[in-house]
Amino acid sequence: MLLMRRNKLDQALAAAQRALYFAHESARFQSGLAEVYYHAGRYDDAVRAAARAQSLDPNWIVPVAVQAAAYGQLGKYDQAVAGLKKVTEQAGGDVCFGELGFFYARSGQRERALEFLAGCEAGLKKHGQRDPGLAYAIAKVQAGLGNREQALAWLERAAEGEPRWLIYVRVDPTLVSLHAEPRFRAVLKKMRLDD
Repeated sequence: MLLMRRNKLDQALAAAQRALYFAHESARFQSGLAEVYYHAGRYDDAVRAAARAQSLDPNWIVPVAVQAAAYGQLGKYDQAVAGLKKVTEQAGGDVCFGELGFFYARSGQRERALEFLAGCEAGLKKHGQRDPGLAYAIAKVQAGLGNREQALAWLERAAEGEPRWLIYVRVDPTLVSLHAEPRFRAVLKKMRLDD
């Protein structure tokens, strides 16, 4: 996971495969492999690895989320939305997964994306205006809507909070459209995820 967060994806993949060699029936390691595939842009492989993790532990929601996000990156928006809704329900319904709003936006469901944003913003009022997890989710949705400036502003806001929310920011496929922006690189530097 550390190698992946630092964008050393080949090394992360080798480490994940080695872990599975020693514990091939581990749902956690299989899900970790799916995450590495997802963040490396190998979405078909991520779908398969996440399915394997789900077969090993059907009650664990992380591989469901990874598989749904990979489906979304493959343009299979119905499967992505269905999977992310399932994860939200299993997590208690009070979770703002930015990928869900991002895929609403990417699939042309702008109204649903805006409704999702409104829900996240309501969550900010409920949980406190400085909730970095919600700010990060809003940044993803704004990126999906093509609102680059707003996405960057929310990402900067997220970076002001607890750093654990942004550990994947460098390899997050929902934020690829922001990579060339100096403000994005400044967030990476602040999070110590730059080169």
